Amino acid sequence: MLSLNALGVPQIRYGSQPLSVRGKPLGLLCWLALRGPASRAEATELLWPGEGSATLRQHLYLLRKLPGAAQWWSDEAQLRVHVQTDVAFLDTPLDAAGRERALEALSATLLEGLEHLPDPFVEWLELERQRLSLLRRTLLFDTALTRLAEGEIDLAAERLKLLLRLDPLHESACRELMRLEVERGQAQEALSQFETLREQLRREMNASPLPETVELARCLAAPPGGAEPEGVALLTLRQAVEVAGGERPELLARMLDQDPLTVAVNLDRLREAQLPRPVLAPTVLTVLHRRAAQALEELGGPDEAVADHLLRAGRPTEAGTVLVRAASAVRGTPDAARLARRALEYSPPVTDQARALGLLFSQAELTRDLAELEVLNAQLAALAFASQDDALYFQLYRQRMSAARTGGDLETALNWAEEALSLALRVGEPEWRAEAELMRGITLYFQGHLSGAEEALLRALEARTVETRLRAHSSLGGVYGTSDRLPEALEQQEACLTLSRAHAPRSMTAQVLYNLATTALRAGRWSRAGEGFREAALIFRETGAVALEAQALSALAHLHHTQGHFGEAWNTAGEVLELTAQGSMPAAVTALGVLADIARRCGQQEEAHRRYEQAHAAAVALGEPRQILLTAHNLTLLGVIRGDAPQRHLLAAMQEVGMEAQREECRAELALFTQDKATFTWASTTGSEAAVPLARALMDLAQLRASLRGWTATQAVEAAELQAIRAALPREEVTALTLWAAWHEGQGQREEAVRLHAEAEACARVQAQGLSRTLRAAYLTQVEQGWTTS
Repeated sequence: MLSLNALGVPQIRYGSQPLSVRGKPLGLLCWLALRGPASRAEATELLWPGEGSATLRQHLYLLRKLPGAAQWWSDEAQLRVHVQTDVAFLDTPLDAAGRERALEALSATLLEGLEHLPDPFVEWLELERQRLSLLRRTLLFDTALTRLAEGEIDLAAERLKLLLRLDPLHESACRELMRLEVERGQAQEALSQFETLREQLRREMNASPLPETVELARCLAAPPGGAEPEGVALLTLRQAVEVAGGERPELLARMLDQDPLTVAVNLDRLREAQLPRPVLAPTVLTVLHRRAAQALEELGGPDEAVADHLLRAGRPTEAGTVLVRAASAVRGTPDAARLARRALEYSPPVTDQARALGLLFSQAELTRDLAELEVLNAQLAALAFASQDDALYFQLYRQRMSAARTGGDLETALNWAEEALSLALRVGEPEWRAEAELMRGITLYFQGHLSGAEEALLRALEARTVETRLRAHSSLGGVYGTSDRLPEALEQQEACLTLSRAHAPRSMTAQVLYNLATTALRAGRWSRAGEGFREAALIFRETGAVALEAQALSALAHLHHTQGHFGEAWNTAGEVLELTAQGSMPAAVTALGVLADIARRCGQQEEAHRRYEQAHAAAVALGEPRQILLTAHNLTLLGVIRGDAPQRHLLAAMQEVGMEAQREECRAELALFTQDKATFTWASTTGSEAAVPLARALMDLAQLRASLRGWTATQAVEAAELQAIRAALPREEVTALTLWAAWHEGQGQREEAVRLHAEAEACARVQAQGLSRTLRAAYLTQVEQGWTTS
């Protein structure tokens, strides 16, 4: 029997065996399990809007291959799944034990993690979550009243408080909690609950509590003897409202040194009293603005509002300090620069001025505004010279180093980093020393002094500051990656990822994931690379970084293509083109190349040529020489397959721009598909023993094709070489098996040839999973024809 745990991260099991289903197929199973049978048209509109039924059929094919599908799956007249779910019991009458069980279950989120699926599915999911949320709130209120009747006051209060966190406007729950708090001797807590409700109603609905709720609060807050507020108290309240710019009882209470409920009650009476608008004397204004600033500070109000009140209270220096704090809270955004400039207008203390200049410097770094960097450093230098403060000197050296590095003057940048390190050692400040070592290490890395960079960055890891350690790990990963010490590079990037998950913004975590995945790809850790690219793309999508999401997905498409997962590569590359439809991006070049190669393998030469031309045009539009050469080579390669002469000058051009690894790959591919002995001889004799594994795998295939034509005397591929091809370039495994089968056929070893060809066909079927029926059939046909024509 199939079972689905829908609460929390969805888990599907067939008996005791977990089923590995992800993405849209998982969404389809969950939707059918919770909704019931549905038509194919409904399923397509929900999860594949605008794609047509062909895409749905591909995924239904994959679902039918899951364990036990014959027993739990049906897609004849309608789509149907026979499944037991952990939410089914919620639709049945619940006894006392059932309500408790339901409350425990409903604390989890329904189908957590499926929010990235298409909008129609997410809209349905949101409605289902709202339905369960309403059920949970109803159960909380009902069971709280039951517990209260049974004398379990603490548990009742706990559930009422949870209900009010979920639904702050639930007045019945608020009244019950107020009564309960009074019963527990917590009258002030009861008044606080009323004030919270009143503020929520005002903010969310511009409304007041119900009369019965207000009456209950008045009874709790009535002073001895029932004395009424004086008119002068109402006038003072009105003055406070004018200064505060609104009726915020908690803020007004702190300004007037009263309890919040008294202010809330008086606000109602103030509206009824219709007192004239007060004319505030300057001294009264100053006092009220000072109190408003203090109250906002205590309440955690917006820093800029606090600063505005301080300015009106005649305290510009304090306002400048608060504005610097506000700017620091939004560092890296345009608002940070605006707030920092405002702060400098009011001459805050020297240390705050330095912080403001540092924030402006960070913004100028992002835009690479060298003139602005120079101006800011001149201002900071004046502060440092006037104050003779070591901390300001250290900041100055750091910023001068950064400005020099931004301007490309690495020697000057290194000198300033050395000055910072000398100061840190003289003062004996370990955190400064670690930061200075980080500056030195990064600059040495940019200069190509990898051993010196490594030593400095390892010392930087001794820092306590998270930001310094994070940057040191990231930079060490770059040093080790440049040195081809890939396991060590991965170790550093994993450490960087751990820190960024805990302390850095999500956008930075995504970039760390992308860098880690790129290194894992180079190291042959394809599974880790796939995980990294996939998660990076999801985070970039969450943060609205479309170009970076496309970049991550294009890398993932390339990985799928390298592994020979042509269906996944095709679909992922299609996603990239949807994201890059608004303009030319490097990601589009990669995606178009993947689509073109798959089309070529499926025998669709015209489609392949069209895609290659699009990729080349996009590369030219970007003006990226390396991409231009690679896309030009792809067009040349396709031309060779179609019978054109190879354009060997491209290989020389690649060598001129330092593309040695790509040149080896392209030379091997050209040798593989060249149809004359002279071209093969040129490619094989100019090959390098130090060729990258990918190029060696392709050259092995070229040797095999050459032996089939009688150009070499040795057997083309031994078992070990075939295994090397599988490891370095799985997408060419079918080609290798097919060619090897043809070689054995030519040697009269019919039985071995048939075995190898059957293995090639089986491998091709796996590679073609996820392709449309037309492309899959065309690919398998190409594999069959490849054996007979090799």
